[in-house]
Amino acid sequence: MKINITGALQKGKITKKELAAKLWPGSKCQYQNFRHLENDTTKPTPEQTEIIYKECGVDPNFLYGFKKAKFILNLNRLYTIFIKQT
Repeated sequence: MKINITGALQKGKITKKELAAKLWPGSKCQYQNFRHLENDTTKPTPEQTEIIYKECGVDPNFLYGFKKAKFILNLNRLYTIFIKQT
């Protein structure tokens, strides 16, 4: 499932370079790691997902393209619970 990181960056007031620095602090391959994340070569960890949606000011549902879903962040896993429309 591809994340909508480009749309999140457009809504937020943060650049790719700034977000990459927050996702991989101290890494020398920030640009390459971010490119892999954008191209769906790698998946973000739950911690990285939290950083992305907080820094960009979007909802996790927007990142993953869900219209009616609720995300619960656990220490090592990201669970999704789908809510039935009434």
